[in-house]
Amino acid sequence: MGPMKAIITIFEVVGIILGIFVLYLVINMIVSETVGNISVMKVLGFNKREISNRVLNVNHILICIGFLLGIPSAYVFVKIGYADTIQNYGMLLTPIIKIKALIIGFVLTWVTYELSLLFQKRKISGIDMVEALKENNRNE
Repeated sequence: MGPMKAIITIFEVVGIILGIFVLYLVINMIVSETVGNISVMKVLGFNKREISNRVLNVNHILICIGFLLGIPSAYVFVKIGYADTIQNYGMLLTPIIKIKALIIGFVLTWVTYELSLLFQKRKISGIDMVEALKENNRNE
């Protein structure tokens, strides 16, 4: 079981890295798509906190829903993958979901999400109010 634990650890590390990467990209894409709206909000006098709440903080519930939907899907995929071990290795492995693993997974997901938000809040503060005028000129 030693090599199997090493493989599982590698999968966990790669999964964490991919999770960080995907969350950052999705939040970055949201900010990039709303640059014009953000600059208009700045022109209208919204402060950084209000803009951040309207653009970034609307996804909190989606993170929870995605995590809750991801657990059963991951379980099914792991169960299918483990079914292959009977044929190849002659042993039966069954996936087990532990509460500790769920809590650690959720905490890691939430910390990653919050760090991504922090980086994007810095990006939002760097968006100039002139972007709204540029966007308006492009549409004409």
